[in-house]
Amino acid sequence: MTGIDLFLSKSLSLKIKDNLEPKIQQKLKLNLFKKYGYSIKQSILDFSAFDGELNEFLKSDSLKFEKDCLFKIINFEEIKKNSLVLLIKDESLIKQILEIVGDKESRKILEQVAKKPLAVPDILKICKLSKTSGYRKINNLSRNGYLIRTGFELTSKKRAVDKYTIFWEKIMMEIKEGTYFVKIKISMSVFYNSTIIQKIFKNGLANS
Repeated sequence: MTGIDLFLSKSLSLKIKDNLEPKIQQKLKLNLFKKYGYSIKQSILDFSAFDGELNEFLKSDSLKFEKDCLFKIINFEEIKKNSLVLLIKDESLIKQILEIVGDKESRKILEQVAKKPLAVPDILKICKLSKTSGYRKINNLSRNGYLIRTGFELTSKKRAVDKYTIFWEKIMMEIKEGTYFVKIKISMSVFYNSTIIQKIFKNGLANS
């Protein structure tokens, strides 16, 4: 599971629930819980499990259904050899991004880990954050996929602390006629390391 999977998981699970027939949704929930102990949202982070169970109900239509749901959240733009720009379409995800970027402390954290992976104590020190506020911001960013763990380092007391980085290369925003447009540039390696992408686009973007 990668940062982009976590970033997309809440919106994707909501689109799936909104577009899946109620009877199938209930059966899918039951199967996922019985076999894996997952909710639909949790299964998005283990997409092979979700895909396998969905296929039991939708058969050959499952891949199209997954693509349709994903394309309600993002569009692919500026596809290049080593990078890809995602246009964010989901309004709740756009709102979340604006809130994150608009929060001074969260923005500081993202700006610093964008330069190089940092351990939590270093983030708190560089960003001049208190432990209470800093840990709350870091946990929120991590929980929503804006920060991804990239290993750990040992403190002077031999205690392991997580190091964080970001999954994207650039966030671009513009306003046209009162509407926000948000784009995220990511590397192709991040894109293809996503378990969601591996399943939905296993035959490549050309077939999307």
